[in-house]
Amino acid sequence: MKKILTFLTLLTSLTLTGCTNDGVTPVAYTRFISSGTQYVFYTSYVYATANGHIQVWKDFEESERQFGSMDIMFTFSKCDGADDLDGNRYILVDLSDKTVDFTVDILKSSDIFDVNKKIYLNGEALTPSQIDGADSESDPLYILTFTDITFTRTNTGGKIDNTKVNTLEYK
Repeated sequence: MKKILTFLTLLTSLTLTGCTNDGVTPVAYTRFISSGTQYVFYTSYVYATANGHIQVWKDFEESERQFGSMDIMFTFSKCDGADDLDGNRYILVDLSDKTVDFTVDILKSSDIFDVNKKIYLNGEALTPSQIDGADSESDPLYILTFTDITFTRTNTGGKIDNTKVNTLEYK
């Protein structure tokens, strides 16, 4: 009897877990708002984990150079690929954990780098939980780490809501 109750409890908890979020992985369609000649590329890799990146280059030519350097790279720890919506490309940030952790690597030698600039999500400045490379002149990167950031879910109920996309800016 004890084994049957344990099995039923486990089965019920797994069923309820699967029913959260309408049985659909919650995602935040997220893109970087570029300026000038910037070229933005969205990648998602699935190895041990599903990482996603938004890579920002000075221009398309720089992205095609053999040893070209990105100006900015956003790295998300959980992503579900990239997709197009309304003529724009987005990375699908996984919201299963409700909040998002991500890093932003900015090349210090880039024309756009400015220690006073901030990362914005949907028009609001974000405060990094950690900053690396600010005090070292030998470190080529300025790395901002953001933890427990709330993104807007784009696919509530399994349907895409074009008004609930997420935009990142560096200004």
